[in-house]
Amino acid sequence: MSLKYYLIPFPLAKDKRSFRAVPKHERSLGTEDLIDRMLDRGTSVTKVDIKAVFELLNQVLTQELLQGNRIQTPLFSAQLRIEGSFDEHTEHFDPRKHHVHVSLIASPALVHQIKEIRPQRCKNTGQHALIQMCTNLSRNLIHQAQPGDILEIKGQYFYLNDSDQEQGLYLKNEAGSTELDQILSIKPSTILVRLPVQINPGTYHLEFRGCTKKQKAAHATVWSKSIEILHETNL
Repeated sequence: MSLKYYLIPFPLAKDKRSFRAVPKHERSLGTEDLIDRMLDRGTSVTKVDIKAVFELLNQVLTQELLQGNRIQTPLFSAQLRIEGSFDEHTEHFDPRKHHVHVSLIASPALVHQIKEIRPQRCKNTGQHALIQMCTNLSRNLIHQAQPGDILEIKGQYFYLNDSDQEQGLYLKNEAGSTELDQILSIKPSTILVRLPVQINPGTYHLEFRGCTKKQKAAHATVWSKSIEILHETNL
């Protein structure tokens, strides 16, 4: 899959008739998604081990960067820089007028690979919803719940057309689909929903049927991970 882009008017152009390209990001991947992609390639390393290495790497990178060291990896180089002018050569850092920022620069190897990309133009249909995480707020669990629990669903582009009765949040399995109609709150990046009390235990997939800002037609997004609905005695 190649990088896709669509064109929008570029009012700052001198001729006022030009367009600029906007990359269309299919997904936004977090640490869990990257680990799953690694496992999909086939490896003897366990998910727990990979996750532990990720956490350790993040801790070491952050600590070394904050100590003023320059970081160089196969993907990027990073260093801290100080912005703001000093009136005297004896002046000390003053947070009211000086600020520390991080500078990230792509590595030569990454730049070389980027130059090989041949982006493909596509239509601007708006961004479809993306489910990234589901947390059981009632019991502080991930991917597990029981009837009546409150779930927090994190992601992007959660929009609903209220006039379309088919749009909403659903749990699906081989037996069919159950609409989660007790939506407590919905924002573009977060949904709070209460599970039905009568839902049967089992393995489900979460599906969001919503629209985009530009189009009211429904589009289904299914979370790649499953949710286990269990009896209270099993939690």
